Amino acid sequence: MTIQATPQGKLVTGTRELTFQIVMDTHSVDLDVYDLKELTVLRNGAGGEFKPTSWQAPKGGHHRDGTLAFASPDTSGLLTTDSRFMELYVKDMNKAGHTLRWELRLAS
Repeated sequence: MTIQATPQGKLVTGTRELTFQIVMDTHSVDLDVYDLKELTVLRNGAGGEFKPTSWQAPKGGHHRDGTLAFASPDTSGLLTTDSRFMELYVKDMNKAGHTLRWELRLAS
């Protein structure tokens, strides 16, 4: 199975909302049974972890793409000046899970 995620918009300090375009492909399982809103965590590299606010994707069987959205629960935002990386961790898709990571250089 492969998972690709592309952040939509600019990655800046204090960002209150982030969305990702997600593309999943496999030839072995039905991807429609996986709810990324329940299986994904956004980590900001400064100790913050956030659950998605929505996962919007049409059914696709072995090939699925959609939008995964996150919103900050407070005014500090999803990314801070201490955020050295950002990663999406998708659990339970396989035994090891999937981690997608971006190195960051954020300015205040």
